[in-house]
Amino acid sequence: RLIDARGRSGDAHGAAQALALYLGQNPQSIAARRIGSRADSTRRLLVSLCSITASAGTGVSLFRASVTGTGSTNSGTISGSTTGISAYGITLANSGTITGGTTGLSIDQSAIDNLAGGVITGGANAIDGGSGHTTVVRNAGAINGNVSYVGFTSSPHVFIDNGGTLNGAIRFGDGNDTLVVNLTDTAGRALAGATGGVEAGGGFDTIRYVVNTDANAAIAVADGFDAAAYEVTGGAALKLTSAAPLSYTLGLSGTGKIDVT
Repeated sequence: RLIDARGRSGDAHGAAQALALYLGQNPQSIAARRIGSRADSTRRLLVSLCSITASAGTGVSLFRASVTGTGSTNSGTISGSTTGISAYGITLANSGTITGGTTGLSIDQSAIDNLAGGVITGGANAIDGGSGHTTVVRNAGAINGNVSYVGFTSSPHVFIDNGGTLNGAIRFGDGNDTLVVNLTDTAGRALAGATGGVEAGGGFDTIRYVVNTDANAAIAVADGFDAAAYEVTGGAALKLTSAAPLSYTLGLSGTGKIDVT
């Protein structure tokens, strides 16, 4: 029997402790032939400290599984034969391991923070966020597979590079998307850490450079993007130069000083 996030019981072929999963109690292994766990109430959230495995289908299904000021977390291991986690309307901080045979995370209208030590792996796409509404992915860990925002949506999507690795490509769709990277990134590192490159897609796309230390830079926009933006933080001073008039949009923001010549 499966006890889902609303306290109801149902047939999940041996996932008897699913209720303890999202309350963060009694860490242990949970195995199921289909959905390993489900959370679908605005007053319930996933707090995974254990191992969840679905030998057929999806490891965890989440629907608006959050409360005000609080998101779901995973520091355990979640795997599904097709999808690790399928989610709508959630925030999730991952420091554990999420694996899907086809897709690691299938998300819609959600924000994912893959923390240092977090690993998300999929057969084709590690993260598929192209199913509808705006999704945000922040990566300081490891993502194995593509991050794809391509689908039937023209919603704006965001990918924030926090120094993680991405063994695949970032593929934006037809929305007005934003890629956020650090201006003073390690020399020789792939853009946003994506070894497979970044595809801007359609729409009006912006690359935003975050500047947290004093720096000098030539204004530049990555291939396929329509605008470059520079955001200073912590009082940093940035000097920007351009050898020729710009043919694209330039954005400036933040707390600090920016000189443009």
